[in-house]
Amino acid sequence: MEKKHKLAMLSAIVHIANADWPSLVIDLVDMDIIRPETDLRQVQMELQVALGDATMKDGVPDIKFSKVLGKIWSVALNYQFKMPPYFTLVLRSVASLEGLALTVDPNFKTFQAAYPYVVRRLLIDNSTPMRKILHSLVFNERKEFQWSRLALFMKLGEQHFKKRAALTSGHGDHAITDSAKNTNGLNADLANTVIKRLSSKDGAVLRRLLVTADASSLARTFVSTDATTFHRHLVSIFRDVLYEWGTRILREQKDTSSHQTVENTGQTNRMEGTEAKSLQIYKDLWRDRRVRIVFYTALKRLTRTPFLMLRVCWTFSSIFFCAAALASHQLLVEFCKFYVQPILVVKQRRFSYTNVA
Repeated sequence: MEKKHKLAMLSAIVHIANADWPSLVIDLVDMDIIRPETDLRQVQMELQVALGDATMKDGVPDIKFSKVLGKIWSVALNYQFKMPPYFTLVLRSVASLEGLALTVDPNFKTFQAAYPYVVRRLLIDNSTPMRKILHSLVFNERKEFQWSRLALFMKLGEQHFKKRAALTSGHGDHAITDSAKNTNGLNADLANTVIKRLSSKDGAVLRRLLVTADASSLARTFVSTDATTFHRHLVSIFRDVLYEWGTRILREQKDTSSHQTVENTGQTNRMEGTEAKSLQIYKDLWRDRRVRIVFYTALKRLTRTPFLMLRVCWTFSSIFFCAAALASHQLLVEFCKFYVQPILVVKQRRFSYTNVA
């Protein structure tokens, strides 16, 4: 099997799952299955009629591979498709494996098992052919993100990663089930996943996606109401950063104060551990030179539309002021714990001693 055949088969799985029939026809041409003289538009219509009734479950076709194979085979007979030896062997192997799996799990679906792996490959493989497939799926003709599809890809990719981690650690499918059930926070999960992956070694594909995307489209999405969940996530990030900065100042003053207690010292250590765990990922993200290049590139392109740039600045300012207000509230509480509470305790003890005397 040649490399172009492997890429075409991987691309065909993605295009079947996303009901992209014109691209599926091109995949069949790349696999040397459709003859050159065949009317591609007619083949596209036949495939759409044959496979278009498949239901979706969590973004993956809920259909058995044997049923898909039967429908493609009926179209192949009508248009006299060629059947290369490698293609026949692959189809027979996958059909046999699905039959064995069904004896163990009657609800097994080949697409639901294979599609997360394919998505994971698209999100970590930065080669030109894989980028071409991914860009055709997550971008429209104007290089604007199709956010629902990107969110689905990130979710499936993370589930595949957690599944491998669970199997490696010997915890079984517990982590997979928990992840699959957490569907209400998809937008928040998308933001967390993108932030974690941007500065990682597997984040090259995501960084290139952001550089390739239309900056004006990203800005319009950022200032729209659809990004409310992401705005809240940014508020929590800035709040934690400001809170860390303020508590560091309080701790420096507190360490030199004569009112330091063992209880407050333990509380400080606990805060240090929490801050180090929750904020280190954001610090690493901003320190990453590659991420800063992506941010500055998008910002430079956005300067061509001053009004949109002004809206982005206003949104950022609103997010920052909300975060500052929340951080100020938390710092006020910590200030009372550090300084006011010990004074009140001392005064209460003096008052009790006075009453006893």
